[in-house]
Amino acid sequence: MAEDNLVLAVAVLAVIASLAAAGFSYYSLAGQGPKIVGFATSTGTANLTVDLVANINFTDNVIMWGNGSVDTGMLYAILDTAQGTVGNGSWTPETSGLTLENIGNVNVTLDLKVGKSAADFIGGTDPAYEWNVSNSDVDSCVADAGFTLDVYSGTTTSDTNICDYLLYNDASDAVRIDIKLKVPYNSLKGYLVDTITATGTAV
Repeated sequence: MAEDNLVLAVAVLAVIASLAAAGFSYYSLAGQGPKIVGFATSTGTANLTVDLVANINFTDNVIMWGNGSVDTGMLYAILDTAQGTVGNGSWTPETSGLTLENIGNVNVTLDLKVGKSAADFIGGTDPAYEWNVSNSDVDSCVADAGFTLDVYSGTTTSDTNICDYLLYNDASDAVRIDIKLKVPYNSLKGYLVDTITATGTAV
């Protein structure tokens, strides 16, 4: 009987030991189970095309001296928008020249030409028709090597390169074109008009 109890006790202890070992193994294996790690990326694209726009505009496009004549006894009158004066004549002084602005989104070269020579526009003895281009906004025009800003020079009926670059930045995109006329006493009579053409080419 005692032997039976001993065998039973040993058997119970064996079962308890087996269960403890199984639990420990399960706990250990539970922490070492398979792990699944996921990582995925995807990209989208935004794109557009910005058109190059070369565009210039005369924001002040008229010089008008009105009616007048050379003073009696004078050989000629001088009309000058840069000075805002009329010398030896009765025309109304014009204090502003033409203003030309680059309203595009790219720098341009600037060419100017007039429609008539001094003889065809004004006539008479030794007439003069000159222009003076200056920066209306600071550093707007990078002048061509053959042209000088801020001084009067004779106009031409063929394209004359004024600016290698007329910038498009809002703070630096405009030039002023002043006009000076020498009107002789024996000039053409009536309504005299000419057209100044500006051409901008993207650079």
